[in-house]
Amino acid sequence: MLLQDGQATPDIAADSVNAVSEAVSQYGEQLRGWLSHWLPVAGSADGSVSLVNVALVVGLLLMMLLVRLLLLKGAARLLDVDDEGEMEQRPVAAVVFKLIGDVLLLLAIFVGVTLLNLPQKPLDWNIFALRGWMTVALVLAAQLSYTLLSLQIRLLGRTRLAREHEGLFRQLRPLLNDALKIAIGIFSVVLLIQIWGYNAGALLAGLGIGGLAFAFAAQNSIANIFGTVVIFTDRPYKVGDFIRIGETEGWVEKIGVRSTRIRQLDTNIVTVPNAMIADTEIVNITESPMRNIRFTVGLLYSHDAEVLERALSGIRAITAEHEGLVRGMGWVHFDEFGASSQDILVNVFADTTDIQRYMEIKEGLLLKVRREMDAIGAGFAFPSRSIYLEDSPGLERLRREE
Repeated sequence: MLLQDGQATPDIAADSVNAVSEAVSQYGEQLRGWLSHWLPVAGSADGSVSLVNVALVVGLLLMMLLVRLLLLKGAARLLDVDDEGEMEQRPVAAVVFKLIGDVLLLLAIFVGVTLLNLPQKPLDWNIFALRGWMTVALVLAAQLSYTLLSLQIRLLGRTRLAREHEGLFRQLRPLLNDALKIAIGIFSVVLLIQIWGYNAGALLAGLGIGGLAFAFAAQNSIANIFGTVVIFTDRPYKVGDFIRIGETEGWVEKIGVRSTRIRQLDTNIVTVPNAMIADTEIVNITESPMRNIRFTVGLLYSHDAEVLERALSGIRAITAEHEGLVRGMGWVHFDEFGASSQDILVNVFADTTDIQRYMEIKEGLLLKVRREMDAIGAGFAFPSRSIYLEDSPGLERLRREE
């Protein structure tokens, strides 16, 4: 509806608050009269708020909060919740329980505002109370919207197309959930601004003036978003893969809008920004059918060439027969004269990428090499340094004294 005399179009949210406030003023007396037959509602001749009514409102709110909590507990019994809080079983019944609890809570707040009979002069406190009520309703509605939409995403995972591309869907699902949170959050903030009587359009226009500064401050976030696009375009890894990024090695748990979450071998979680991942070398160990086992056997310099040849023959025989190694790949060679040892390089491949199986294969191989070295009498060298003192008058004097 347009106002005459050149006035601007009124704010819809503000008009809604005023309309509800007028309804409370018009029907408040009737509601208080009806409630007085059931509750000890007190009146106030001077227009102040009665403490009896305050106590009734507090009791009513506590009772409805308890009822809502019981309903949510009942809904939890119908749910099987994973780490991301997504619903697995009977989600519709759980959503209905939550919706009933939210409606009862909003109804209790509305009745409470009516019972309090807030003064309207010099300020209409009903408007402030109702704006608070609409804020609570907006928050609950946003939560319900996110629950329903995330449920829809979950149900999409049961379709034939999603099952055929299960790996891709597992990557997209947390990303879609994050996008939902952002979209619902922005929409809710805009409505909240209007509810409290501010012009959201003017505020957003004002933010546009500082858009350059905001873009400069948010350049890292924007880079992370582009990094996410690169990850989903190239698909160097997916959720569940065991990867190595720089010094970080572990299983991919989640690919989000801003970062990728990796669980390391020590069970610690490392969050790596997607912008850094897009510019870093990625080693996807899961995608390889095998995994490298590489180590050096350092023998003492006191061993002659015959001992080295026996050590090489023994290690080659072990790698040729050891269970779990890929046949025909890898090598065992005398590599170099090290600073403290004669080094034999062992480079072979395990026929698995499973970390537990890989460690078992490597452990068995190392134990066999150790037993073989003990059998031929070869000793392992350790870092050492020999110090030689040159002749000097002081040294000669010490020798004569000895």
